[in-house]
Amino acid sequence: MPIGGNIFNQEMFWVGDWIGRRAMISPHIEAVYDCGCDTRFSYNDLNNRANKIANYLLEKGISRGNAISIISRNRIEILDLFFACGKIGAILAPISYRLKNTEIENLLGRIKPKALFYEDEFSDISNGIYLPDSISLKIEFSDGVLSQYSRIQEIASDKESNIPLSPDDTFLYIHTGGTTSTPKICEISHRQMIWNSVEMASVSSGIIGTGTELATLPFFHIGGLNIIIPYFHFGGSIIITRTFDEEETLNLIEKEGVDVFPAVSAMLYKISIHPKFASTSFKSLKGIFTGGSSCPKDIMEPFYEKGIPVIQSYGLTEAGPSNFMFFPLHKNLSDIKSKSETVGHPMFHCDYKIVSSETGDPLPKNETGILKLRSPHTFSGYLDDPEKNQKIIDEEGWLDTGDLAMEDNDGFVRIMGRADNMFISGGENVSPEEIETVLQDHPTVSAALCAGVYDKQWGEIPVAEVIIEQHHTATEEELIEFCKEKLANYKVPKRIIFVDQMPLTGAGKPDRKSIIKRFSE
Repeated sequence: MPIGGNIFNQEMFWVGDWIGRRAMISPHIEAVYDCGCDTRFSYNDLNNRANKIANYLLEKGISRGNAISIISRNRIEILDLFFACGKIGAILAPISYRLKNTEIENLLGRIKPKALFYEDEFSDISNGIYLPDSISLKIEFSDGVLSQYSRIQEIASDKESNIPLSPDDTFLYIHTGGTTSTPKICEISHRQMIWNSVEMASVSSGIIGTGTELATLPFFHIGGLNIIIPYFHFGGSIIITRTFDEEETLNLIEKEGVDVFPAVSAMLYKISIHPKFASTSFKSLKGIFTGGSSCPKDIMEPFYEKGIPVIQSYGLTEAGPSNFMFFPLHKNLSDIKSKSETVGHPMFHCDYKIVSSETGDPLPKNETGILKLRSPHTFSGYLDDPEKNQKIIDEEGWLDTGDLAMEDNDGFVRIMGRADNMFISGGENVSPEEIETVLQDHPTVSAALCAGVYDKQWGEIPVAEVIIEQHHTATEEELIEFCKEKLANYKVPKRIIFVDQMPLTGAGKPDRKSIIKRFSE
């Protein structure tokens, strides 16, 4: 054993103090431009703000191991809480504002946060849901100077407050779509975030992390947070917008000299058809990074025509979230386009294998199988599901992604789809079983079967077949409106067909492939 033991098992001050360390190195460099409040923040500003929130939380009895939830669009306050939690060892649990109240109640009840921070835009959610007894503190913030949050920033101490932490301490609770009606809550460690930052900087040869990134992906997803962390690690800057808007995006890329833009395919489609797309200067842009789901060639083509590389990536909250990236350094555009539908190669520190779903044995090139991953940035497990933890990671550390993949003759990996039934719409995981449960709650529906079908804008959209109870009637519009009351908009079926019986496979199981075929014709 090395002298001093294994350093990675030791508690160290740097682990959670990202912003404090960067502020020491480059205090006056611009770190964040928050477009929503039209304010620019240096690294020193961010460190002072985080210290104030950290000290306030400590005063209120919130410390290491306690969870804090936040419901907000992208804005500086999320970063304040992110860095403050890192300093004191608290756990940040961002909640999607796209979810319905019942879904948010479910998550808060399982997370049991001691505090809830929320943007005034979502005060109706905060005041309209049942809050668990664990919450002793509710703080609202807004762009106004009289908010509770702005008062804290005025009066709290900005003295340094970070404590030593272990890299394996939990940093985030991130919820993700599951294959049942209950969302999964992933425990994300400091180790996972640190390694991901190193991965992206190394694979991109420093392009990610050192320039200027436009961050429009929501921070309640791991991908939204993960893609900005290298910039605080390596001293670049980010621009954040409240939500994605195609015209604002085009203006900022040109005006602010953005060189990296992460997006999902639905965003790129909207940008490419905007009237200002043709006249916008993209001369600063070194690459567009896509994730969430595969980006079709016809959506990438308008950007290729402008000489902009569109870089496919792949990962999942449990294993990365950055595991593969096709980063075309020193390649011409024709080389990039020839492999554009692949996710390239694994990250520097990520191993993978593609195995048979029947035997578990590794498969040769050009054969499709289950993708398994092993890396130092695997998650710590699901918050409240030890049985599922044992199923997803084996004794050797291999994580079963549930995705189908194939490696071509050149060693490039292509994602072929889901091994289970989940699909991705606009970058969001959608469980067909969850939609089916809601449809079957309608008094006229006796059975429902849902699937995702291709859509140019959203990648995939939910559709359904339903059987109506005898002597009852219902319309497609009625059922869609019923779903809108109970599901986030991206989960609501866009088309519903009425049938007399459900399609079944030879084994007597629901045949989702036949639904996909029917709606695709």
